[in-house]
Amino acid sequence: MTIALILERGNTAMDTIRIDPLEWNVGTGEAKDLALFEAIMRFAEKEFGERLANLGSYQRVYAVRNEAGEVIALSGAVVRFDIPLFHVGNPNPSDRAAIRDALAGSDLLYNRMKHYIEDAGGRGFDAFVYVAPDASNRWEKFLARIGAVEAHRHMVRL
Repeated sequence: MTIALILERGNTAMDTIRIDPLEWNVGTGEAKDLALFEAIMRFAEKEFGERLANLGSYQRVYAVRNEAGEVIALSGAVVRFDIPLFHVGNPNPSDRAAIRDALAGSDLLYNRMKHYIEDAGGRGFDAFVYVAPDASNRWEKFLARIGAVEAHRHMVRL
């Protein structure tokens, strides 16, 4: 489905921009609209300095094109698992048993959530884990051990 928007710029000529989804052929994995695909690649080369090799990994891609058919804006969306609550109490630093239990608890929580997400079809997918900014230094070793990387994101309510 294409959505077109007509823009009026004062007393000048009318311009039309449109938004199109990039869709894929199921059997071949090729873009259904090769002209749109190539327009997206030209936009990527101009904006990012290279073609987008991972375009097929997005679950939905939208491109905004001007009247000339040039892509002027691009978005790609994926669904990710989010773990907004992941908290282990802060044990007394002199209590070795409490520290051991806290470390074991974080491993148990991580492994249980990991297996839950894998069981829900998320094997090989990325997931977000919330770590409070004031607690991030306490979690550095754990996050490194599980292979977590910083994810620069902003939340928006839709």
